Amino acid sequence: MNLRLHSTKGVNPRLTVCWNCGKSVGVALLGASEGLYECTKCGMHSIGGKPGKDRWGHLGAQVCPKCDAHDSYIRKRDIEDHEQLPIELCDDCRKNLEAVAEEVKRGGIHWKCKDCGSAGAIKAGHPLAEAVRAQAKIPAPDPVGVEFTKDDCPLCTGAVKGETK
Repeated sequence: MNLRLHSTKGVNPRLTVCWNCGKSVGVALLGASEGLYECTKCGMHSIGGKPGKDRWGHLGAQVCPKCDAHDSYIRKRDIEDHEQLPIELCDDCRKNLEAVAEEVKRGGIHWKCKDCGSAGAIKAGHPLAEAVRAQAKIPAPDPVGVEFTKDDCPLCTGAVKGETK
């Protein structure tokens, strides 16, 4: 891969963090590409430069990898000098996400709290999981879930001590 160097910052390294928990996951070399772009059709973000390839395979063509819209990316802002970039999941969050997906496939349900942002899975066989699946008429392995508030969230109320997020 070719990297166009920044005129004063060279390879322009930036720390990257897990977009879920904020733990450090590595370094990205931005070079001269210091912008945050957004697709005007679906809201997908691109850090550093415009994503996608044109029909000849050249990088930087404005083709959204999520919705395939052409010429839809606009530059939202410059990336700040010491900004940490939320690029990917850390190993712990990836494993947790996979465990939640497996539990949902077995008959559990997704849950999230709209107040604290926590999320996880209620295990298969739990009365709430069975009631939600019956009410929604969505059998396993198809995903289904509920949204809590701080009044009934397992983490906000202290019923569960941070098992999943």
